[in-house]
Amino acid sequence: MIAIIDADFGAAACLISMDALLGKCMLPQLMLIVTIEAFFYMLNSTLLLEFLKYMDIGGAMMIQMFCVYFSLTASYFYQSKKVIEDDYSRNGGTYNS
Repeated sequence: MIAIIDADFGAAACLISMDALLGKCMLPQLMLIVTIEAFFYMLNSTLLLEFLKYMDIGGAMMIQMFCVYFSLTASYFYQSKKVIEDDYSRNGGTYNS
């Protein structure tokens, strides 16, 4: 039963952090990211729960903090070079848009 709950939390972590990457990545890239994220989520979960004896009722804080940092890191690495090298400030918002 514990394995099913851990798998459910891992799937929720992948879905939460996928929201930050929807416009930046294509489907094969998202599949690779989800595979990597599932591995790192279980590693993070094992380190926190088994070795550091971290107690979180329901596991919500552990999932949310992992998803925030993982999706921020992944979205940083998936920025296109056109956005980074924008000389004309076309990537910013305006009052008319």
